[in-house]
Amino acid sequence: MNKTFMFLVLLCFINVAKSQEEKILETYVDEILNLEYKSAYAFASNISNSLLQHELQVLANLHYNAGQEVNYQKYVIEIEEEISTLYCIALLNKGFDELYHTPNKVDYFLSFYKAYAIAKELQLVPLQKMCLLGILKFYHFQYSLTHEQFKSYLDDYKKLVQSDVEECWYLWYLIYFKSVSYTHLRAHETRHDL
Repeated sequence: MNKTFMFLVLLCFINVAKSQEEKILETYVDEILNLEYKSAYAFASNISNSLLQHELQVLANLHYNAGQEVNYQKYVIEIEEEISTLYCIALLNKGFDELYHTPNKVDYFLSFYKAYAIAKELQLVPLQKMCLLGILKFYHFQYSLTHEQFKSYLDDYKKLVQSDVEECWYLWYLIYFKSVSYTHLRAHETRHDL
């Protein structure tokens, strides 16, 4: 009976710790989506894991600077590859670093894609949103190469929307992709009319 009780206490502790991390991540992602990057950076200090705290602060800085750093240093993943929140954030950092600094290089999509797969497996909705926004930014930067491939990711993001700000992000990408698609269609029709 004593072992069972200890197991239940440990299980409760793990669940409380996990839900606390999820709440912190949710608030952190809300700050990023609200374009409050400095606030997100500061909020990351609430994470007790110093490696995760650092990676979240790197992510906030990447968004804040958006490729405009005075002293740029390429981001390199130094985290062991695994199904974890830490590795997911590291992949996001790699993806956003490459998106902001080498937007013509298209293989950064893989970082976002892997991060999204991990976030889904961990069932961390806030991280899923961040990954999907990375993927949608990729399609925004690379629309002429990707055409309609963004649709399933935009649909996935729509399913996760919980706030007005998140709805705004969804509508912004929806309008952007529809307008670019329309522009491409009109240009194609005009070339055929000539």
